[in-house]
Amino acid sequence: MWVAGIIFEVTAWTDRNPIFGAVFFWVAGGVLDHNMGESGEINAMSWNVFAMIAMHAASMFGLSGFLFFEEIQPWYEPLSFWKHGFFSNTDWSRMFIDINNLLSAILEVQENALLVRSASI
Repeated sequence: MWVAGIIFEVTAWTDRNPIFGAVFFWVAGGVLDHNMGESGEINAMSWNVFAMIAMHAASMFGLSGFLFFEEIQPWYEPLSFWKHGFFSNTDWSRMFIDINNLLSAILEVQENALLVRSASI
C-alpha cells in the first residue's frame, strides 16, 4: 500500500495533477472498507491507511495551492524545462542550462560578497 501511495504522490507532483492524486483517496477508502468490514475493527493496516490518507491530503492541498499560486502571479515564471511531465516531457538539455545559470549567479553573488568583505578589512 505504501508503494502505491508513493507512486501516486510522485506521479501527481511530476504531472502537476492533483486530480490524479485524488484517485488515491478512492483506493484508500476501498482498502479501509475491506479491512474494517462489518466488524468495524481497526487493525494495523487500517492505521497505516489512515496515516497515508492524512499525508496524501496535506500533499494534495499543497500541490493545489502551488498550482493556484502559479496561476494568479503574473510575475512568476515556471521552470522553463518542465513541461508538465516526468521523464518524457522534460527538456533535459534546457534543465542543465538553467541549473548552470542559477549556480553561476550564486557564485557571482558569493564572489562579490567576498570582495566587499575583503575590501573592508
